[in-house]
Amino acid sequence: MPASVLGNVRHVADEYRRFIKSTYRLADPDLRAQFERHVNETEVLVKGPYVTLAREFETGATLASLVAEGLGPDALTRLKWSFGDAPLYAHQEQAYRAVVGRRNVVVTTGTGSGKTEAFLLLSLPKS
Repeated sequence: MPASVLGNVRHVADEYRRFIKSTYRLADPDLRAQFERHVNETEVLVKGPYVTLAREFETGATLASLVAEGLGPDALTRLKWSFGDAPLYAHQEQAYRAVVGRRNVVVTTGTGSGKTEAFLLLSLPKS
């Protein structure tokens, strides 16, 4: 029988519940039954699975290419950024170009899209 997403989630949830029940040894049989009933019936332990239709964020130029264009000091490329040598996301590049052009910027985008990195790039001292 092929594995299904829901079957796998149920298996993980069941294993997690088994782990929790084996971690806490309660000597009182009534308290033990109440505990196990709560662990088995609660929906707080496991939520999901969740399916998202989120797509990858559009990529832009690399930081090195922006510096090569004269849009920042060479020191920017020597810092250990989380994105490394990979291209910035397009919204990060657009925000960076705007700030270098002395314009105000607000970065609003989805979770995991590099808002923190954009903020760090934008808050560097201008040279």
